[in-house]
Amino acid sequence: MGVSGPANLNKAEPDVTFVIPTRNAERHLAKSCSRLGPVLKELGLSCEIVLVDDGSRDSTPVLLKCMGDTHPQVRAILLDEHKGKGRAVVAGIRGARGRILFFADDDLEFDLSAVQVLIQGVVAGADVVNGQRIGGRRTFLRRAAASLLLPLFRHCNPWEVSDPTSPVKCAEKALFDSLENYPWFGAFPHEFAIVMARRGIQVPVRVQTERTTSSRFSLWALVREFLGLTYALVRLSLSKKREGRGTR
Repeated sequence: MGVSGPANLNKAEPDVTFVIPTRNAERHLAKSCSRLGPVLKELGLSCEIVLVDDGSRDSTPVLLKCMGDTHPQVRAILLDEHKGKGRAVVAGIRGARGRILFFADDDLEFDLSAVQVLIQGVVAGADVVNGQRIGGRRTFLRRAAASLLLPLFRHCNPWEVSDPTSPVKCAEKALFDSLENYPWFGAFPHEFAIVMARRGIQVPVRVQTERTTSSRFSLWALVREFLGLTYALVRLSLSKKREGRGTR
């Protein structure tokens, strides 16, 4: 998989990196990112925005390069082929320079006042802060898949979480240091953060209706995602059991 970027490196490392995967988002991406401007000013922390293009077929890569050239806080990573949202997020994690990572979809269709709440949770000592989605509409199939997966999540992680597949999360970058040891989780970095955190908290995040291109999935894509995540959680559970027996 080829990667272009990241561009626009500054000498000082930021406190927070916003990792935003995107694909075929030419119609809404610039408007979405412009909403972050006032939020970043209020944080009182140095920030960067890492936009990862997952093999777009429209002019999104050109738009990302333009945004990176004109905004010093924006950096672009361009993947030369479509590998899925999870792989794009992983590329963003590897290219991020901040100690704290904030994850969101490219539509940013949630109440942005929650950004500071999630970040402050990590600053206060949590490994990960999960944004529990309130409001909005998810398809029946997505809600059903999440319900079926919830027992597996609760078996794998030591803290209570009710919306583990939420794309809105904030976490310590160090949490992902062991990702290479669990290659079957490479397509599910959001979920990896949930199950590997020793101290996690969950806060409500009000969302709008999913309506952008990046938020729509075909039935086959949803089935693949469900099966892949189920496999990853089972593998992780077995690995933890073996590691537990090895330390006795």
